[in-house]
Amino acid sequence: MTEPRIIRRAKAGERAASRRGAAPDDEHVPARGLAAGINSWLLGVIAAVIAVTALEVTAPITLPFVLSLFLIAVFWPLQQRLEARLPRTAAVGVTVVCFLAIAALFVGSLWLSAELVALKAPAYGAQLREVLARVEAWWREQYLLLPGGGFDGQDMSTLMRGMQSLLVEISGGVLSFVIASLLVVTFLVLGMLEVGDFRAKLSRAFGEAASARGSAAVHRLIANLHRYIVLRTTVGLAAGVAAALFSWAIGLELAFIWGLLNFLVKYVPTIGPTLAIFPPALFALLQFQSFEMVLVVIGGIALIQFLSGNYLDPLLQGAYLSVSPLVVFLSLVFWTWLWGAVGALISAPLTIGILIVCDEFERTRWVATLFLRPRAGSRSSEPSLEGSAAR
Repeated sequence: MTEPRIIRRAKAGERAASRRGAAPDDEHVPARGLAAGINSWLLGVIAAVIAVTALEVTAPITLPFVLSLFLIAVFWPLQQRLEARLPRTAAVGVTVVCFLAIAALFVGSLWLSAELVALKAPAYGAQLREVLARVEAWWREQYLLLPGGGFDGQDMSTLMRGMQSLLVEISGGVLSFVIASLLVVTFLVLGMLEVGDFRAKLSRAFGEAASARGSAAVHRLIANLHRYIVLRTTVGLAAGVAAALFSWAIGLELAFIWGLLNFLVKYVPTIGPTLAIFPPALFALLQFQSFEMVLVVIGGIALIQFLSGNYLDPLLQGAYLSVSPLVVFLSLVFWTWLWGAVGALISAPLTIGILIVCDEFERTRWVATLFLRPRAGSRSSEPSLEGSAAR
């Protein structure tokens, strides 16, 4: 029995209306997906801004904590070897003593440098005034008068107030350094006591798969960090010894300081070589009062930095994966702005650590892929601290 025509027309109209009503919804599916993606990006940006603000505000606590994590990663292999022969508490104690010995050697080097500068300061006071007078005379020859009647026109009371303010700032800086050092040592000791149980705690909290992934990321980070420390220290020692010998050969005083400076700047990526050139050049102007000797010092130190950065670095490091120089510079600027000189020293390993963590998760792996350059002849995406990141 066939349906009446009116019923067939009604059903056909319902089907057409249903198709017409579903079409607009289908058309809006891509738009909703785009809006959801934009919302995710906005939430990510907001979360990043909040995190950076929190790190800046809590820098007196977070900086020592991050620095202690950095030191735990550096000294963890030593602690592991000691724990194979000693109880954990004794192994941690020996490891901390080794760290304190290295820190004492570093502080002693800085103290010796300050003593050498203090001994030479009275002898070079008159030469400094003479150099400033020559600079003033040169400016006057260019018909450019200096305000205040020259370099000797500053009021003594203003100078004394400035010295008092400087002493207050130095005292505050020393106090902050002592407090931060105590926090670093405290975090270091407590962290070393806990790091051995990290894998088991991670497994109980998130499962065996997450534990394996986290342990793999930590081992990759430690391996790259050790490679970075060994490379920077070796190249820094070579550059420092060469700079000290060069200074001694040409008669430039404070050769130990210039060697120490060339060693330390190797831990500062990108701008480190520039920082090593100007202090000895300015002192050469003060000592020799000759622009020819200034050019000799600039040329010698620049040659040492060039050879160590472009020939010794690649010889020691091999063809590792490297971070783009632009990323290295941006990370240096960011961490220096956030945490000052300490942020500049740990900017490269800290950035690589973040990229290693990003590489462990599918949703953030694109960040590591975007900012890392793969090693030549390899498809591996394992991040490394070598290459451009270390220069």
